[in-house]
Amino acid sequence: MAAELRLVRELGHLSIPAGMTVEREALYLKITYLPTDGMWQGQRLSFSLKCPPSYPIDPPRLVSSLPAPFHPCISPVNGAVCLNILRLDWMPVLGVQAILLGLEGLFHLDPLLLSDLDDVLNREAAELLNSDPIAYARRVNSV
Repeated sequence: MAAELRLVRELGHLSIPAGMTVEREALYLKITYLPTDGMWQGQRLSFSLKCPPSYPIDPPRLVSSLPAPFHPCISPVNGAVCLNILRLDWMPVLGVQAILLGLEGLFHLDPLLLSDLDDVLNREAAELLNSDPIAYARRVNSV
């Protein structure tokens, strides 16, 4: 009950990034993102954010609908999304606003930020982005 109250309160004060919509059902959020620029411009990306009953003490789980976008931080197997703020950097003071901004940031990639290939969920995407950003962009747009 406390988790749902916190979520409702957060949603009432959100500043949703451009191109994003958020729909709530209990402790579950459906997020749709239509990037307005960059490699993913024109694509419709869908995610679900599931808050545990212990939210905000424990972080929510963010997953992409399948097939998942070709992205170093999104698992092609199960759609899991890797955001540091949902793992090691989670703090109860963070919330949906920070998660939406983190999600938006994932789609404005800088190859220099992916130098640690041990901390990605899609190694093929990370290696291609680092070695040949133009081929990576073509692959993103072919999906």
